[in-house]
Amino acid sequence: MGRRPLVEILRPAIGVGLAMALADIAITALNGDRANGIFLVSGIASSSVLIFAIPNSPLAQPWSAFMGMVISAEAAVAATTFLPYPFAAGAALAGAVLGMMALRALHPPAAGVALFVVLEAEAGHPVHPLFPVFPVGALMAALILIALVWHRLFKQSYPNRLPRVPDAPNPVTGLDEDDLEAVLLEFRQSANIAPADLERLTEAVAARSAQALLATTPARAIMHPAVTVGPEMPLREVIARMRAAHLRVLAVADSEGSLLGLVDQSRLIDALEAGFGMPARSLRAMEPQAVELMDPQPNPVSADLPLAALLARFARPGAPPVPVLDGGRLVGMVGRADLVAALTSRAPGFAQSTQEKNA
Repeated sequence: MGRRPLVEILRPAIGVGLAMALADIAITALNGDRANGIFLVSGIASSSVLIFAIPNSPLAQPWSAFMGMVISAEAAVAATTFLPYPFAAGAALAGAVLGMMALRALHPPAAGVALFVVLEAEAGHPVHPLFPVFPVGALMAALILIALVWHRLFKQSYPNRLPRVPDAPNPVTGLDEDDLEAVLLEFRQSANIAPADLERLTEAVAARSAQALLATTPARAIMHPAVTVGPEMPLREVIARMRAAHLRVLAVADSEGSLLGLVDQSRLIDALEAGFGMPARSLRAMEPQAVELMDPQPNPVSADLPLAALLARFARPGAPPVPVLDGGRLVGMVGRADLVAALTSRAPGFAQSTQEKNA
């Protein structure tokens, strides 16, 4: 169990204490004692811990808590009625677990109630046949009502209404309900975690993983090598270099690797349109160089800039690749494809489908 804030420690503690105090006050007001069958049952205290401390647990839900206690008490009453000591205890607990599992109402504190009934019978104080209804059922109903009000005051979800897991695989996890149940059974957690809870947990982990990826991964980790041209390279050679590299944007850098600008297809097209219809000799004489074609304000980023800061650069359609500098020298470029590859590499569903295609 992980560390909890102080308020998360005080809230269930006060809730349990308040619920037990109210139950005790009610029993005292009814002049309760063992003779008239109105008394507190120790298992109720254990139930209150589950209901107030871990209200999202399947073991603490109203159906499990109420039916688990009633079924276990009834199984113990039946065992002590038809079986002698020392067989009644084992039969009562076996019947309690069998009934709870069959009705999907597993509630561990209920086993204590079953044993209590057997011990009372062995001590010569058999409980009334209606003991499962009152006080057990009545106390559990009151406890659940108090818990409903208590959790509502603190805006906590109780009962924990889980959405149905769709039959189709989740696009984030790649798992359907059968897969989630299989995982829970494999790790023996089916009684503690519902498939819908597990799905929500895996989605949250995937989201946190993506956030960590954006916050901690630097541009240098996803950039691709920059294809550069010199500032004096003529238009025809720039076009040839761009076609050979299958790129839309080239970086213009000097001999020392310092970034001067970017030249893209639109600037090349503008230059070609300007020279259209001119004689070949005049066109060659006036052929522009890369330094004349480039955008001199490429807005480079540091190689250590995290991906989260890079995303804004690609918000508008048609945004060009971003030059990456390290120590003032051009070391690479980051484009949309690089960002997409980095993000999808951490998406479980996408990664799984990609592996299956490559298999």
